[in-house]
Amino acid sequence: KTTTSTTKVTTVTTQKKESNNMDLVGTFKLTYYIPTSKQNPNTIVGGSGRKLIDCSVGNSEVKGSVACRAVYEKYGYKYNGKRTMIYLDVPNFKSLTGYYYVDDCCGGKSTVDIYYNSKNNCPFKNIGVIRGAKCYIVNY
Repeated sequence: KTTTSTTKVTTVTTQKKESNNMDLVGTFKLTYYIPTSKQNPNTIVGGSGRKLIDCSVGNSEVKGSVACRAVYEKYGYKYNGKRTMIYLDVPNFKSLTGYYYVDDCCGGKSTVDIYYNSKNNCPFKNIGVIRGAKCYIVNY
């Protein structure tokens, strides 16, 4: 009697975008920021002079605006002639993984502040801080 067995191989593709067009900036903690009561969420602009994009709204390519002192100081708000863009790889909160524009500067060099028009738009409002996010600069 002959027995034949078959093994099924499954390939899993992750959202990690390490490639030739990105360089690791570092590992950061993520926090969120919202407009103050004196700021209009529909017209608020960052240090870049650009209107901030709520990261719960964004589009299929770019999730929205972030503030990051480390990226701003190294690359500015305009990098290689285009709007500065980063890619965040967030293993502990996969829905935050993706591309963002750097439109503002925050206080700490080890933080990326993710912008939302209101606290209710933030998927981690009850957590506050997410650690271990890898930040890559997009090289145009």
